[in-house]
Amino acid sequence: MKRALLLMLVGCAHVPPPTVDVETPNWLLWGRKPTGAVVRYPEAAWQKGIEGVVTARICIEPNATVISIDATGPRELADEVVRVLRTWEWDPVPKASCFQRRFSFEKDPQPEAFFRTEGEMVVARAYHPPRPEFVPPIAPIDAEGSVWVRVCADITGLPKDITVLRGLREDVDAKLTSALAEWKYRPAHLRGKAVPACKIERFVLHPGARPQPAIPNAPTD
Repeated sequence: MKRALLLMLVGCAHVPPPTVDVETPNWLLWGRKPTGAVVRYPEAAWQKGIEGVVTARICIEPNATVISIDATGPRELADEVVRVLRTWEWDPVPKASCFQRRFSFEKDPQPEAFFRTEGEMVVARAYHPPRPEFVPPIAPIDAEGSVWVRVCADITGLPKDITVLRGLREDVDAKLTSALAEWKYRPAHLRGKAVPACKIERFVLHPGARPQPAIPNAPTD
């Protein structure tokens, strides 16, 4: 009886916890730490002219340990996405959760492709995302935590759309969006030509300190 119970407990130890699918605008940043490799277009797939959409799903335990990673789509592209996702780290979550994300591999994307909502990443060659060039200091804010903001800049690098994706308080979010409106970006470039594009800015706040941007990896060639 004791042996059977012990075997049952050992077996249960290897059973992954039940998971819930979490709907978020951008699981790339919601819960992901700004670490790990960047999804790039595999050379072999590029040479073969392989394009397509890869839908990835990653499941993590409450302590942020990865349970599983899988992806559907063209095999060469899906394998690359899974390889990269295995290098990412995550923040703890309230319960075991799974996130989905689409990666659209395009050899000849349209200039407006990078102004899409943050729910889908376009993977291409010769694309450089917008980069902050003029960042006025932000006055200290009495709050603690992280705030995610999507900033969409035009071809001159001026922010034209600022959206808080995950905020803390209304007053904190308002201060950050007001500050971001004064930023100036180096415009995104596709094949050497400026294009409108969006970028996610993450701010780490500590009581009484100036908000500091924590910029995650971004795809670039």
